[in-house]
Amino acid sequence: ELAEFERLHYLMAISVLLVAAGLAGISWNHEKRRVAYLQFMRDTQDQLELLSLTDPLTGVGNRRAFDEILTCEFRRALRDGNPLGLIMIDVDFFKSYNDNYGHQQGDHCLKEVASALNKSCNRSTDLVARYGGEEFAVILPNTEHAKQLAQTLRESVENAAIAHSGSGVADVVTISLGVATEVPTVDMQLDDLIASADKALYEAKKTGRNRVVERAMCAKGPRVTGYGGSSLIGFASGKKAERYL
Repeated sequence: ELAEFERLHYLMAISVLLVAAGLAGISWNHEKRRVAYLQFMRDTQDQLELLSLTDPLTGVGNRRAFDEILTCEFRRALRDGNPLGLIMIDVDFFKSYNDNYGHQQGDHCLKEVASALNKSCNRSTDLVARYGGEEFAVILPNTEHAKQLAQTLRESVENAAIAHSGSGVADVVTISLGVATEVPTVDMQLDDLIASADKALYEAKKTGRNRVVERAMCAKGPRVTGYGGSSLIGFASGKKAERYL
């Protein structure tokens, strides 16, 4: 009887161990599934966040990305005392392009322009964003070469050779660019930088389009500057810089 009791006790112990091992396996598998699910949710959240900052048509940053990143970079530049560059861009005679080629082709044109702009911005800190409609913007943290890059952007879009029979300045799609570079101070508002670049863009369009105009601010107020030391200079491919002011 004692031997039988010991045998039954041994079998019960083995059964308990087997059940415990099975439960441990279930728990381990559950933990694996839980970790995988959490990673999936994190990845999904990251993707959704990226999508919320991306323009669905062109694939560059959208207006929300522009607003958030420019605000962040402005604060960083103010804190560190570094220059912050901003380029505002407008596709020349885009309404005419849509009228001639249709809105579907117009969307394709914007994609091509965005691609050309993006390829010309080599630093990981630079951001190309669609500001709205046919307007784009480029944020350039810690740089003093915004106007040189703007000229590169202008050339890259023109060299893309997107046919535009309705343009008033070329037979291909071109862009006008306004540049502002500032070292933010405590007395300066973010809107001042945007307004400065926007005014430069207006000058670029007013004085012939397909050109770069830089507008800088000094202690006494706005000062329009350009290449070569002239007060305002526009650029067009195949031409020397033309002085307008």
